[in-house]
Amino acid sequence: MMNRIATIILNRNLPVPTDRLYEHIVNIDGGLTDVYVLEAGSDIDKVSRYCTWHANDPHAQQNGLRYGRGMNYALLKLYQDKNWSKYDAFFLLTNDTELGAGSTLQPLLNVFNSHRKLGILSPCSQRWVNDIC
Repeated sequence: MMNRIATIILNRNLPVPTDRLYEHIVNIDGGLTDVYVLEAGSDIDKVSRYCTWHANDPHAQQNGLRYGRGMNYALLKLYQDKNWSKYDAFFLLTNDTELGAGSTLQPLLNVFNSHRKLGILSPCSQRWVNDIC
């Protein structure tokens, strides 16, 4: 059975922090999410060991894919792989994201479950969970 959340990590040429973030999410919230890594034009020797998709066309190799294009690429890949409808939510991260020691996704799910009409949730501070929950 797939998890309710698809987590997408955007990487370009920084495999060490990407791998660390991936492992943190899997270890802490692995029961809630499937984690995907998009290589946004990474050099072949700087690809995360957890790479799911590698955008390595000439444009991506030259310029990388910034957040918007990279996430659109990854979400399209989920759709093309017929995995889009399997998820209730998408958690989109850059590889330099730092998460706390506890669960990040359970508080997000709690907010979504409490507000049926909520479509987008974008935490923007360390205290966000204390301020709204």
